[in-house]
Amino acid sequence: MTRNMSSNSANLESQLIKLKLLGDATAADLWPFLNVCMLTWGLLVFAPRWTYTPTISLIPPLLHAVVYVGGILSLVFFPGTDEPNKVDFFSLEGVVDGFKDPNGVFVGWVSRNGLYWA
Repeated sequence: MTRNMSSNSANLESQLIKLKLLGDATAADLWPFLNVCMLTWGLLVFAPRWTYTPTISLIPPLLHAVVYVGGILSLVFFPGTDEPNKVDFFSLEGVVDGFKDPNGVFVGWVSRNGLYWA
């Protein structure tokens, strides 16, 4: 089973593109960064009445917004392939095609978490 997981990981890595507007990082590079939201959860659980909790709690949603905008614009303007850009937000098929790509899944996950925080 471990061998199958490592081949899936290698296949996934080959599909990832460098997100130009995010310092040429890939979705795999940025994935651990999304855990910055744990800071907010910790503050809300352990120090909800602390004076700085509301201010510090704004940091993760703002960082997620930067990653989302940088990621979506990178996918739209720098798709990283020679084929025509498949990103189409005006049809269901275009959105489904976007989520077949691991880069699109990453941006969608960031978006989902950003909407959760809002």
